[in-house]
Amino acid sequence: MLLVVLRDTLCASAMHNVRGCTMDRLEFAARCQAVGYNSLVLSRAAGVSTSKARSWLDIHWDSPVPANAVFALTRAEDYQKTYVCAMIDLINAKTGDTQLAQTLQLPYWSSQEQLSEYNPQSALVDFRVVNACNVALSHILVENGYAVTWARPQKGVAYTITSSSRVASCS
Repeated sequence: MLLVVLRDTLCASAMHNVRGCTMDRLEFAARCQAVGYNSLVLSRAAGVSTSKARSWLDIHWDSPVPANAVFALTRAEDYQKTYVCAMIDLINAKTGDTQLAQTLQLPYWSSQEQLSEYNPQSALVDFRVVNACNVALSHILVENGYAVTWARPQKGVAYTITSSSRVASCS
């Protein structure tokens, strides 16, 4: 199955490219957005005040992004890579070697409380980060011929795989 090859390629490669410990602010801001980091989430991950994290995301500043901010970002990118690879493994396990499943339904979390209530094992991760992981996963799935729809989360259901001949719930 194509997703198996894609998963192996993705998991074998690094999703980030840090040159030393500094990074251009535009690149930093774009990559933060891709992993779901706003100033609040970044401040928590880097252990600094929200105002300090906000300044790191300000693309109009000329100073380099500090190493601890780059480190927090690369940890988030590693988490995203791990999450996406695990989800691809789960999809492969649920669909087997068949091409029956063509539509996947992914949750979009509206708050930290909702994520904690419906998905307790993810409660330590910010809901924006989980949403960004699902967006990254959706891009990979769409590129590989799957249709992706978004749904309000349901208790105990991570996503739903459907086809004309079967429905499987994955939790």
